[in-house]
Amino acid sequence: MIISKAKSPKLIICIILLVITSSLGKCSILQSISSDDNRTSNLSYQSRDPLRSGYHYSLAKNQYEIRTPIYISSNNDFASQGFLGSGTSDDPYVISGFFISKPSGNVIEIADVDSYFIIRDNELNGKGGPEWGNGIALFNTNHGTIENNIITSCSANGIYLHQADNTLILNNKITRNSVAIGIDTGSDNTIVKLNTFIRHGGAYDKGLNNVFEYNYWDDWTSPDTNNDGIVDDPYSYIGGSGKKDDFPLPYPHTPTEPILIYPNGGETLNGTIEIQWTPSNDSFNHSVTYSVYYSANDGLSWNTLISSLNSTHYIWNTTTLSYGENYRIRVIAYCSIGSTSEDASEYAFTVSSGFSPPTFVPPSSQTVLRGITTVRWLPPEELSELNLSYSVFYSPDNGTTWNMIANSTTASYAWDTSTMRDGSEYKIKIEMKTPGGLIVELISDDTFTIENTSSLIGTIILPIPVSIVLFGLLFWLNRKVDQVGMEEEKVITSKE
Repeated sequence: MIISKAKSPKLIICIILLVITSSLGKCSILQSISSDDNRTSNLSYQSRDPLRSGYHYSLAKNQYEIRTPIYISSNNDFASQGFLGSGTSDDPYVISGFFISKPSGNVIEIADVDSYFIIRDNELNGKGGPEWGNGIALFNTNHGTIENNIITSCSANGIYLHQADNTLILNNKITRNSVAIGIDTGSDNTIVKLNTFIRHGGAYDKGLNNVFEYNYWDDWTSPDTNNDGIVDDPYSYIGGSGKKDDFPLPYPHTPTEPILIYPNGGETLNGTIEIQWTPSNDSFNHSVTYSVYYSANDGLSWNTLISSLNSTHYIWNTTTLSYGENYRIRVIAYCSIGSTSEDASEYAFTVSSGFSPPTFVPPSSQTVLRGITTVRWLPPEELSELNLSYSVFYSPDNGTTWNMIANSTTASYAWDTSTMRDGSEYKIKIEMKTPGGLIVELISDDTFTIENTSSLIGTIILPIPVSIVLFGLLFWLNRKVDQVGMEEEKVITSKE
């Protein structure tokens, strides 16, 4: 009992010291969290070249809607996939206005339908894929019309019919396919008229009552001794017994290609230059106008320079463009009834007289962001009067994936990083867009760290001098209590 009483002051002292040290620890933690919240980092950016990307031909975005391949396997599929019409002769279903590319298989496939339908004003590209595929393939159909399409680079047929009756194939441009048109057994009463076949690979016809007439075959263009617009001899190289085109054209119905002269690739452009191309001729003497486009990303997308131009040249001021090595020009000729032909730069060229890109100073690998951080960048001085727009992105994984933070019309953004997970692999990306649609992308070179969760929480940290004093005091008090206890025991023993 006496020893227990003698040690009770020690327990009280330990509790008091623990409370004191705990309070001091909490103060230290709160101070650390408060100072973290007040830290910000000002970011600006260093220039990078515009993105490079693969090149392919497609019409300008204001001409076609880019979409995935189309597969129709019943009458109901037309409406369920959003194509207009009701399937009657007066109101056929219409598939129109699309750019579709596919390196294997069929680009548009329609099977097992008896509705009336039209495939019109599309550009279909097989992309020269290694696997067998057709531009348009009809299986077991009736009353189909295929008109005013551009079909190119298919590994099989540009157009293929199998048990497809009463088909009209009119005024299409079919180029660079293994076979231009393949009409298989059971496909009867087909009319193939006013089409243009260039580098076509021939045609074959195994059906009945099918007619080829007034088509342009680029390997059968003369002689036309009486200048009546018809080649003197029929085109007889159509597979199938006795099949031929009795009225081949010396010129295509669509305008001939407007061959681009300058710039055609490999040049370095500076200041104001003259784009030049050869005139396009229409075999039916329709009037022809031109639209001119440029691409800054090797043909991935196109921007309009001018439309409805009557001349074969255009003065282009390149000083409003960003420096880049992946520019191309495209010229499209339009005849008065809407037929088209085109040419584009064979290779990319460089624009060196354009505006300087925006700049920023990327955060280093030692930079730690906490709380609200102001992201800043400097737009090109020569574009300060233009209405530039920006999109801000972050990557948590060193640029593998990107997430958009915000769109902005000013050259700064207040980013609340407290909503981000802690990590050390963050990057920032800015996309600047000019009023003309040119996009320049800038990415921070180094990764940086976001750290909003304090590592001090749950840990008691005391200044070293205070710790020494408190634990020294505890040791001294323990010794004093022990001495008092021993004195009390001696007194009790002497009394006994």
